[in-house]
Amino acid sequence: MSSQPIILFDFDGVIITQKSLEYTASIFRKKKFYRWKSIENLRLIDFARMFEEADSKNKLK
Repeated sequence: MSSQPIILFDFDGVIITQKSLEYTASIFRKKKFYRWKSIENLRLIDFARMFEEADSKNKLK
């Protein structure tokens, strides 16, 4: 028996899949701009949240 898929939506209504979370995390980890410390405790959804917060078009006014 397989479990139901978990579907997440970002603020724009775009579906976020497991692969997109993994891709976002890999991009963020490669950026030299960030000085990563203790990333082993971060979940994939945490990387997605940082990515969304960095998008200036999604900032609430």
